[in-house]
Amino acid sequence: MPPRRIKAERGARRQEPQEDAEMEPQRTQQEDEEARLERVLASIANYPDQPIESVQEDKIRILGSEARAYDQLYNQSLEAMVDTAVMLADALPGGEDPFENEEILKIKESLMELLDMQHISALHLDALDNDVRRPVGAGRQIIADYKSQTARQKYAKSKTFKAFVGGIWETGHSEAIPPTTQFLPREAGDPEDSDDDLEVGGVTQDYKCPLTLQIYVNPLTSTTCGHTFSAEGIREYLKNNDTCPGTGCNAKISMAVLKLDRGIQKKAIAAQRRAEKNAGSSDDSDIDED
Repeated sequence: MPPRRIKAERGARRQEPQEDAEMEPQRTQQEDEEARLERVLASIANYPDQPIESVQEDKIRILGSEARAYDQLYNQSLEAMVDTAVMLADALPGGEDPFENEEILKIKESLMELLDMQHISALHLDALDNDVRRPVGAGRQIIADYKSQTARQKYAKSKTFKAFVGGIWETGHSEAIPPTTQFLPREAGDPEDSDDDLEVGGVTQDYKCPLTLQIYVNPLTSTTCGHTFSAEGIREYLKNNDTCPGTGCNAKISMAVLKLDRGIQKKAIAAQRRAEKNAGSSDDSDIDED
């Protein structure tokens, strides 16, 4: 065989692997990462749960303390949901039941889902703080037990859910708020409703200061006894007194234990707005009758 032909065949053989490689589809970086993650996840099953050493325990507790910052985000989101639902209820035309409104029902569902997330997050953080050395299965069982509870068992005593129900109720009712359970369906495992249940929990909320007898203005709440007063009224009262003016309350009170209550302030403003709206409607009715 001539030398030139031999060299040409050798060159062709050297190029074949390169040509084959070029024909193969190139893997993207994302595909490589996904493949690597699959290998890691597949290997986890080969490593049973291990006891935590003291050094690792300290590090985990630090992570837990940092994670608690997210609880504030939960509270802010929940508060925003409650405020939005109350504003929607306040804007509905008279005669429409806000608890049957489609948009408010969506907010209610989202609120309960977020309450679940917050509670489960709290269970995880509690495990990091107090139960880090307990078997993993014990923590999982606690979460499973919570998820198996009925809506009434999970939300009836929640302050956030009570604020949601109470705020909406007050937009269209002057009578006492029914117990929170009346706004949650009864499921298997819940006790039967009774007349006693209806009487307990019904509370009429009054946003008038017991000193000024007017709707709260810059409400201040005592951290010792929980009573609330308008700022101007309580300041004037404290010039000559040091005992809480709340009915039947003997707690000592001073400006040092009084804190601005933004929650009451928000509700008082809404109550004032509704009172003015109702007064306007009454005036319009009088004009029509004339």
